[in-house]
Amino acid sequence: MRSRETLLQSALSKTTLSNVNLSHIRPPLSGFAIALIASLSSIAFQLQATSQQQSAILGSSQQSENKSINEDASNLLEISPELSIEIASYKKAEVNKRLPLKYPRGALRQGLEGFVRFSFAVAKNGEVKDVEVIDSSGMREFEQEGLVALKRWEYHPATLNGMPVESSNYTVQLDFILDNKKVGIRKRFKMRLDAANESLRGNDLIETKRLIDELDDRKQYNNMEVFLFAMLEADYAKISNNLLMEEHAFAAVYHHLMRESSDEKYRSYAIQRMFILLVDAKRYVAAKRVYEKALKTSKDDLLLSKIKGVVDQIDTLIDAGKPIKRKGVIRGRQLWNHGLVYNQFSIVDVSGDIDELQIRCDLKVTVYDFKPNNTWSIPANWGKCSVLLDGEKGTTLSLIETNI
Repeated sequence: MRSRETLLQSALSKTTLSNVNLSHIRPPLSGFAIALIASLSSIAFQLQATSQQQSAILGSSQQSENKSINEDASNLLEISPELSIEIASYKKAEVNKRLPLKYPRGALRQGLEGFVRFSFAVAKNGEVKDVEVIDSSGMREFEQEGLVALKRWEYHPATLNGMPVESSNYTVQLDFILDNKKVGIRKRFKMRLDAANESLRGNDLIETKRLIDELDDRKQYNNMEVFLFAMLEADYAKISNNLLMEEHAFAAVYHHLMRESSDEKYRSYAIQRMFILLVDAKRYVAAKRVYEKALKTSKDDLLLSKIKGVVDQIDTLIDAGKPIKRKGVIRGRQLWNHGLVYNQFSIVDVSGDIDELQIRCDLKVTVYDFKPNNTWSIPANWGKCSVLLDGEKGTTLSLIETNI
């Protein structure tokens, strides 16, 4: 595989992704199919579950984890929100008018780019409300301008039996990109990135982490720099066996490649790695969304076939009602979020402070002061739901989903 130096040298003189040599980020085509089959087969094996044998395990270590999950869930108190209206003929809100983003002057002057991902609700009259930042490239200016723009969007509201209703659990990513201005990798950024990559190649993980933190504190990047920093962070996390960090970092790489790459092999690489990371992290709803997008954008039949096999295994696991345990970390201003498979969950193993818990469903939004050792049971007629957590930066936790 080619070195990161080759990528940097190419990117310095050719700023669009389609011209940048990214061959180092995926295996050669001759070995790609073998590596993909092995990776996805491993995941599929871990997800094996049968209805005939309720004690079937998901792997050699899964049996004890399932026992622990069940013991944790059985000892929790139950909180049942009041029932909402029943879902009959329900249609989600659809965007009617999107106003263009106003580029922050300071960012425009400095050639900075970025993105913000929001969770939001739509009122009965089609207005956007209850907007929360769930991910971003880190610049407050983009978050603020994105919030202003999104609140001015207009929607055709969701309907229930033909009548307008308030609805929630929507997400959107707004990208701030200077389409008419070529922005390359700046010398100072390249020097810092080179130093971090050199430390990583030398397996000096302590120094690499220090340099990553130094780069992360600045957050004054353009689109290509955001991408390269995310690649560095994801590679460091992979070597450090830090799944939470790798999953979060690679999400920026995935969105970048899916948005800008016209080369099928790079898109296949992004889909493969993002899907595997989400499955490993027990983020099954998000993993299935990656698959659904791949069906619309990818021509890699081998990749789609192998992912489909894992999706089938996920569905089998869910149909069997197996508990799901996902670990998480709150990252400051961005709310931690999780798409629910089941309609009952609890938050355990909290290290740090969680201030607020939101449950955002198709037809209901509820907000709670967080209390540990509770179980939240959500009425099925609220629709599909997500959990959002606000708290102290660096707080770690585990979310346990159980089937009522």
